[in-house]
Amino acid sequence: MLITTTTRERFHLLLNTVTSLERCGNGILDQKVMSVDIVETHPYKEEDFRVYRENGWEITSGSCSGRRGMANNMLRGLQRIDGDLLLYCEDDVVINRIPSREVMEDLFFGPNSVGCVVYNTHAHCPWLGKKGEEPKLKYINDRSNYFCSKKSTRDLFLVKSEFIKDEYWICFPVAIMKTEVFRSLLNRACTFSGLGMEPGMTKAWFELGFGKWSVVMYVKEDTLDSFPIDFQELYNKANMQFWNNDANLRHPSINNRQNTIF
Repeated sequence: MLITTTTRERFHLLLNTVTSLERCGNGILDQKVMSVDIVETHPYKEEDFRVYRENGWEITSGSCSGRRGMANNMLRGLQRIDGDLLLYCEDDVVINRIPSREVMEDLFFGPNSVGCVVYNTHAHCPWLGKKGEEPKLKYINDRSNYFCSKKSTRDLFLVKSEFIKDEYWICFPVAIMKTEVFRSLLNRACTFSGLGMEPGMTKAWFELGFGKWSVVMYVKEDTLDSFPIDFQELYNKANMQFWNNDANLRHPSINNRQNTIF
């Protein structure tokens, strides 16, 4: 499920995202749904996105409404999803790798199943200061906190833990989880007030008892060969290009991010 909007800056970034999803997702993705927020006063309309239907995308759209516009866009897209596993993606990234079907089945349905795979390698809180960052740096440089799927040595994951825990436990712009879990998180988060998207989803994760499952970061296969690394270098080890590691993908926020708040 890919969400996007009709704003000028995002429309042109979208092509990069779609191209990367189609390249990396060939033979993996059973269904491709694009949910479009129609933002008033912006130049593009729903019909401008129909070109993607030629490559098998299902297009759904609706008016961007208030501060929960992003959540409403996500809910709209979820209505079209049939599968039990969801790759959620926003429109301002370039995906470099998607786990195979076998790897995802091992992760989510195996004996040591995880609850969520995040592409964002966020592991630090700048406001904690140097003392607060030291144990986090030690954690991300400890090989025992990483594992490969039994189905592929190319797919490497860093387990999130208390050492790198904050309100962005569930984070975007790309994540993989069971569809029903994602839907449950979003529905619960929509009952909150005054929280950003990821803090809201994170709060819902623990309130709903999903904390029993691991959340893992999907990192490049050469990460362990790059030690020691710092927080920026960990961003560079994400299996995507995004705001934190590629300045070309940065853009003005939409409505000052007022539509990303629950």
